[in-house]
Amino acid sequence: MKDGFIRVAAATPKLKIADCGYNADQIVEQIKAAADKQVKVCVFPELCITGYTCGDLFLQELLLTESEKALAHILEETKDVDMVLVLGMPLMVCNSLYNVAVFAKSGQICMVIPKRNIPNYQEFYEARHFSQGLEEPVAITLAGRKTMFGTRQIMVCDNIPELRIAGEICEDLWVPDSPAMHHAMAGATLICNPSASDELATKAAYRRN
Repeated sequence: MKDGFIRVAAATPKLKIADCGYNADQIVEQIKAAADKQVKVCVFPELCITGYTCGDLFLQELLLTESEKALAHILEETKDVDMVLVLGMPLMVCNSLYNVAVFAKSGQICMVIPKRNIPNYQEFYEARHFSQGLEEPVAITLAGRKTMFGTRQIMVCDNIPELRIAGEICEDLWVPDSPAMHHAMAGATLICNPSASDELATKAAYRRN
């Protein structure tokens, strides 16, 4: 961090629906490109490891297993990269499926944030697959690494104490009582919101804006 600023990137890899191995390779490629530009925090889209529009494939154990393998591959390939990564994937915890953002650095998982507010209107039907995220953190193991899972978490960098990173996912931003509001009051200085969506007419221009 220099003069109170840090370089943050929003990355949009080209994905193939439910092809976790291909998606992981695309993500790693973009991470290395971001590292060349001295990016220190790189935020990828919601559910980027699987693709957002997997539909009922989210209920298949194979997709969940391959997603975790892909995460492990990304972590291994980027263990020497000095960058905080925010990666989206589906995750089963205690027999419930969650839409989560994995915060990682140097091959280790720092925290896992579940989506709190699940959209279920118009073109969205996430409630068919995903549960509302837990607020109070609980211990889990993901990709062979122990971490904490829950919305009420702030990641603090030891060597940059003024950088306090929190997260929410897509719809969480739009509700009146957003997680970001609580993160800010708790001292977060950077709030990452990975987001994705399905396609509708005119939506591409809206999404880019």
